[in-house]
Parts: sequence; structure tokens; C-alpha cells
Amino acid sequence: MYLVDKKKLDVDEKASHYLSSLRKSDKKDMTIRQLMAHEAGLKA
Repeated sequence: MYLVDKKKLDVDEKASHYLSSLRKSDKKDMTIRQLMAHEAGLKA
């Protein structure tokens, strides 16, 4: 959570904001929080 404390990462921001490869995928709306909580719907 270092990056959150330093205001470099917002866990409620869409992951596609940080990872451009997600911008055109069906997962473009998942948040960093969902990824961290394993609730993003990604296959293992």
C-alpha cells in the first residue's frame, strides 16, 4: 500500500488507467480494488 500512501495509486481507479493493454478489452472497467480482492473475474 506504499503507492496508495504516496498518492501514486488509487485503488478505486480503473485498472485500464494504469495498464493501457486493458483499455480495449472486456475487462476495461475493473478496478485495482477488484484485482486486489480477487473479484475482477479473471481466470486463474
